Amino acid sequence: MPTFYKQLLIALLAGLLLSGCVSQPQQTDNPLAQSVDDVITRLGVTLPGQYSNFAQHRLDSAVPLLRLEINRQNTPGQFLLVQSSVHNAVPERRFIWQFTRTPGAELQLTFAPILNGAMGQSCQLVLLPSNDGISGTTQQQECLLPNRENQPIGLLKEFLLNPDRIELGERLYNLETNSALSDDTKLLFRRQLSYSGWAGKLDQSNQVDSSDQWLLAKPFTLHNQGDSIELFDSADRSLGYRLELARIVYRADQPEVLRLAVIDTTSGKQIAYAWSSTDSPRIGINLGWLQVGMELEQSEP
Repeated sequence: MPTFYKQLLIALLAGLLLSGCVSQPQQTDNPLAQSVDDVITRLGVTLPGQYSNFAQHRLDSAVPLLRLEINRQNTPGQFLLVQSSVHNAVPERRFIWQFTRTPGAELQLTFAPILNGAMGQSCQLVLLPSNDGISGTTQQQECLLPNRENQPIGLLKEFLLNPDRIELGERLYNLETNSALSDDTKLLFRRQLSYSGWAGKLDQSNQVDSSDQWLLAKPFTLHNQGDSIELFDSADRSLGYRLELARIVYRADQPEVLRLAVIDTTSGKQIAYAWSSTDSPRIGINLGWLQVGMELEQSEP
């Protein structure tokens, strides 16, 4: 082949190879995938802790007072949940939550009960951003519940998660008739935050010495979900009063507040209270003859 044609052929082949390389899109990481991975990492920090539905129980006593404890497990994105009753009204329940990223870069939650030490049948749902956190709902046709009667029962379960609260809703369906089998179950859990406190009471027992003398209570700690404690001095003598710290709702159409209440231990009557915003770092009461101060020990994640 003449030298000219050889050079022309080499130039054409080189041009085809170069255009082929340029026309292929460059492989880049999916930014959505990275975002989901970041959310799973943050959940490992913000989700663990202790929660209570005290405010919900206070408004509706038919709802049992429950504790919810969440612990991170060794597997990335996995958590153990223990739901227990404060008054032993309902049996303890344990669950595994596993957060993963789907091939389509979505945040997926797989949850399953722990029965007799083994993980039961699991269900999955996708969690999406919402105004209050991340939320999602199962499809009852895809979340089947095994039962002794082998009936086609499906579970519609709703989740809302944020660092301050967890909302859970459940509804059981007969999949043959697509009708609800029972009333909806809704639980609203708030994170427990601890406050360290001090208190003092004016000692009025000494009628001879008119100078002000104070009985100081031993330092104490209360969490903000209905926790209470009786005040004792360093000699283990009761000051005659009990303190309760709680996030409560006075009415359903009003926002929650953080309330510190003083209760007479003999009569059981509330004699004074103070309230502030739910995220207040400090709260206290000054009645002149009784003073109480409390300070948040840890800030929210």
